[in-house]
Amino acid sequence: MLRGVTLLAGAALLSGCAFSVPSDAMSVEEVIANIEAFDGKDVTVHGWLGRCSGYDCGLFVSVEDAEMVENGETGSDEWLAAFDRSLRIGGGSALDALASTMQFREVVIEGRASSECFQPNTFCFDRASDIEPSSIRRVL
Repeated sequence: MLRGVTLLAGAALLSGCAFSVPSDAMSVEEVIANIEAFDGKDVTVHGWLGRCSGYDCGLFVSVEDAEMVENGETGSDEWLAAFDRSLRIGGGSALDALASTMQFREVVIEGRASSECFQPNTFCFDRASDIEPSSIRRVL
């Protein structure tokens, strides 16, 4: 009997830790398509986190896109297409430390959107901030 109660309590505790995608979360595609309207506003975005360290951190439409940008031939048509379907995530060492356990996983990021890098004749390098994150959570 005690074992059954312990197992039930453990299962309840674990299910309370699970995080699902909030109903107000937008896809990466939705944010990119409406980046001008979201400029300077807080957004909640659902996607796949790529590698986050140093000068790179992206939120992708799919894990396949994240892996293509990480492992594909830089500059190839497939690589460029995957990169164009992503949002660049700002932050720094604190975000990178947290994100290190979530790389190539499904996540929800909350933060402030910026259309700066989507402007004509604007080229953003290194750690651009299409979204400056305030939180990141792994979807379980």
